[in-house]
Amino acid sequence: MFHPNSLVFYMSGGMYTITKCIAVDQPTLARITELTLPSKDVRMSGTLSQLTRLHSIQRITVKQREAANLLKQKIVQGEINWNKTHKHQSATIRRLMNKEVTQKSSRQCILSKRKDIEKVKFNVLLLSQEKSRKIVFLRNKTQIMKSFFEENYVITNKLTEMKETLYTDIRNLNQLSITSDSVETLSGLSNQLTHRKKQLISELNYIYPITEVDNRLTISNVHLPNSENFDGCNDIQLSVSLGYVAHLVIMISYFLNIPLRYPINHYGSRSKIIDHISVDIQDRERLFPLFGRSKAKLEFNYAVYLLNKNVAQLRWYHNYSTNDLRKTLYNCLIILQPQSSLLKHHSSKLTRSNSSSESTLNLPSASSRDIFEEHTTGSIDSRSMGLQYSLSDPSLSENKRKVISHSS
Repeated sequence: MFHPNSLVFYMSGGMYTITKCIAVDQPTLARITELTLPSKDVRMSGTLSQLTRLHSIQRITVKQREAANLLKQKIVQGEINWNKTHKHQSATIRRLMNKEVTQKSSRQCILSKRKDIEKVKFNVLLLSQEKSRKIVFLRNKTQIMKSFFEENYVITNKLTEMKETLYTDIRNLNQLSITSDSVETLSGLSNQLTHRKKQLISELNYIYPITEVDNRLTISNVHLPNSENFDGCNDIQLSVSLGYVAHLVIMISYFLNIPLRYPINHYGSRSKIIDHISVDIQDRERLFPLFGRSKAKLEFNYAVYLLNKNVAQLRWYHNYSTNDLRKTLYNCLIILQPQSSLLKHHSSKLTRSNSSSESTLNLPSASSRDIFEEHTTGSIDSRSMGLQYSLSDPSLSENKRKVISHSS
């Protein structure tokens, strides 16, 4: 592996030499490390004469060690005659050999030595027994330690699971806190929105003020009587006031974001209302005018009834019950001005005629259908008024109409 006359240093970490001393190109276990140092830090480790002298000293040391081992073996085997003088004996050996031979031990000394030996043996026996006991004790402690280790391992696993559960609960709690904050924020925004809706609805009173003139409720200074008291009223006055009420209802439903049960087509004093609910009405006849009472009284009265139903729907949203649908402006006034003094003043002037039976509703004449009107007494609500259409009864002719009215 190395070239002849190579200098190899054998140390605890391995053998070290320069690359030129290696015989093979790339030894299997060789680790070549080159380190470049400054020239001022490099110096000769020794000259050839110093290395030769060091090698001679090592050879002499080895020979003396071998001679000492040989002499030791001879002494042990008793091959040396100490009576004869040897020229080559060292001064130390001669000094050791020239000592006076000690006298033989007496019997008492031997007995004492034996006694000491017995004591030592007894102590050794006691120590061996103690050792055995300690070994058993150590084994028991080892078993206990293993059991404790297993228990600790199980407890550690449980703690790890509980820790993960705790982290999960903490995350859920954080999410719940965020959700709670969101709910509180949403509640605050909802309260603000409700307050803003009420504010906008109250501001409609500046556009369509409902006031009392000559002991009569008016909207924008236009009087609108109750639904039963349209006789003798001007058609233009009725159409204008109903147009105001229709626009007021549309704006309130828009602010509250509530779709009306009966949609309204607002065209000022020529507004119309649509009935999509009644199943006995043909599709082309579902539009009822809020004007022209003298021309189409039945359709006009039914349109006013539907408008009052829309007002009752908005009142229900504000948690107000509607006992009488006929008082249109009074019902609207409660929505616009819940604390108005007109409410108490007007309610004190109610007469028994306001709680009488609902007026008869008649639909306009048509050559293609027979119309029956059904009238109920008492207050008008969603269950107390209805229209019946007989479109397919063969017993009724086209030119025959029967209007059945029940007076209270």
